[in-house]
Amino acid sequence: MPKTNLFFLLCVALALSFSGCNQPKPTGLPSLLPLTLTLTQDGTPLSGASVTLFADDGMATWTVGGTTGVSGNVSPMTQGKYPGVPAGKYKVCVFKIEAVVPPGAVPPTDSESQSARPVEYDLVDVKLRSPATTTLTLEVGPGKKTATLDVGKPIRERINTNGA
Repeated sequence: MPKTNLFFLLCVALALSFSGCNQPKPTGLPSLLPLTLTLTQDGTPLSGASVTLFADDGMATWTVGGTTGVSGNVSPMTQGKYPGVPAGKYKVCVFKIEAVVPPGAVPPTDSESQSARPVEYDLVDVKLRSPATTTLTLEVGPGKKTATLDVGKPIRERINTNGA
């Protein structure tokens, strides 16, 4: 066998071993369906948002979620490493914050100093964080490979993290 073909086969074997193809899936993991979910905020792509899907029946066995990219798209992963989503109805939770270090902030000199701590802002309505209060729902099934959900009007509400 020529050296180039042997090198190519070795590269393919290494790539497959690192891709998780050899890892057994957890017992009971259902078939996963591909899904590209697009999140928008008042019609504009929402990037950098954390998305979690909770089984609508409250019997969440598998963790499903991801983070949106620049175009607002996320391809949810199950258990953080298996591409796709089990079929079913879901409540969709969305979370995005912005942390801003105040201008002129001085690095802390001790553990009690608060001066350089960032100020945090919610950029998505907090009701969308919890399965109990979210208004976003999604049904995943065969043939449905894409979905778009809008989180509503843009907000920027300061998070009170130090009792102030």
